[in-house]
Amino acid sequence: MGPFCFALINTHIEAQEYPEALALLEEFDNEGASWMRANQGITNGLRALAHLGSGNPDIAQAYLKKMLEDRTLSTERLIFISNELQEMNGDDQAYQILIGAQKRDPENPLPLIELVSLELNTNNKYDTLKPHLEKLMTLNAPPSDLLRRAYTLLGSDRYIYNPDHQALLKQIESTLEKEKRREQEAQQQPESDVAA
Repeated sequence: MGPFCFALINTHIEAQEYPEALALLEEFDNEGASWMRANQGITNGLRALAHLGSGNPDIAQAYLKKMLEDRTLSTERLIFISNELQEMNGDDQAYQILIGAQKRDPENPLPLIELVSLELNTNNKYDTLKPHLEKLMTLNAPPSDLLRRAYTLLGSDRYIYNPDHQALLKQIESTLEKEKRREQEAQQQPESDVAA
């Protein structure tokens, strides 16, 4: 029952039918649905999305805070809510969730990758791209598309005279070169195996 109801509520949110989504949440809550009590994190996330869409950012913020306090909510669910928020122009709230997800699950690269993507989409609005990019480049296989986007942004006129960003550009270049060599070696490996 729970997954179907969550999907139904989310369908209303994606269709921008926020009053309907809130009405369903209220109805299920009044029924005392056990699946809602067992999944408070995702329920609070859906409430936040519906309230933000309804033009109630303060109420949405309160539910997001509750959601982040729920340690049972998976990193993947947090990223899902963050992506939904970005679709609704809730970049600030999405950023807050990704920062929380990264702190909660520091060994998981997904929140960091999503965070860098959001920062690039917002032209480094939060001025935290540099440390996150540096951390991204320590991953075994940092996403080359994100690094190329970062290189384009940091090479723009906005950053051209900033010495810190010049050093970061060189670091990105070096990382992209390493990734290119690694990909080439991976493509050549099957050929050498066949030859052997």
